[in-house]
Amino acid sequence: MAGAGCMFTDGIRVLAGYQTKLGKIGGFGGKSFDAESRIQTALRETIEELFGVTDIPADLLAKLPRSDHYIEYPEYTCFVYNFDDLQTFIRRAGRYINTPFYSTFPETVWELIQNRVFSADAEVGELFLIPTGEVHQTVSRAFQRDLREAGF
Repeated sequence: MAGAGCMFTDGIRVLAGYQTKLGKIGGFGGKSFDAESRIQTALRETIEELFGVTDIPADLLAKLPRSDHYIEYPEYTCFVYNFDDLQTFIRRAGRYINTPFYSTFPETVWELIQNRVFSADAEVGELFLIPTGEVHQTVSRAFQRDLREAGF
């Protein structure tokens, strides 16, 4: 089964999340449902992992930005976005969903990172900005591969 995800970067830093089950830092993404395209998978999985919701309106997915920059592997596609795109994700998601991860829906990338409420059940716990040039042992191999292929 194919999968896809999203990477958000300004070329210096990349948004990452602590994957609680794996004990690793990685990006946002997962496996495709049967009829999903890879971009639909990437967008759905990213919203699920950033905001802790699984019932995502099709209208929201249709209004999220599409990236022309992507890294394609046989089993996975990583769509690369900038932080302005992430700001658009946040603004549009706030119109459609309620999230258990925030007492007040974030309006900025900074609020997305800083105001997140910890949940032991979350697939992605804490959010981080990590330097693109540094690789640490807690960064998953798949995410390291994405960063290399994106030129970081």
